[in-house]
Amino acid sequence: MSGEIKGVAGTTAPNAGQDNQVRKPQATDPPPRIPTESADDKVILTDVAARIRDLQNASPSTAVVNEGRVEAVRDAVTNGTYDVNANRTAQKLLEFERFLTEAGRSDGT
Repeated sequence: MSGEIKGVAGTTAPNAGQDNQVRKPQATDPPPRIPTESADDKVILTDVAARIRDLQNASPSTAVVNEGRVEAVRDAVTNGTYDVNANRTAQKLLEFERFLTEAGRSDGT
């Protein structure tokens, strides 16, 4: 079994011997090297991810779920009085699909 990882040149398992077999650490072994932060480290957010982050930061106290609406729908379903508006459902699905398509274009995907 090789101790090499694709894309990471010159890296072997920390406790690998000359035969690349992993062995138990010894008291005389140097401490493991811990990667440090470098100036080259960076995170790039897509436009959609940045918008989501901004929205989350703008309204952290706003409830994500409208509990009153959920309870009303739950009651209507339980009572058999919930009416599905197929046209509205289809329209919302199309709007969501358009949003995803546009978001993909703005991300360059």
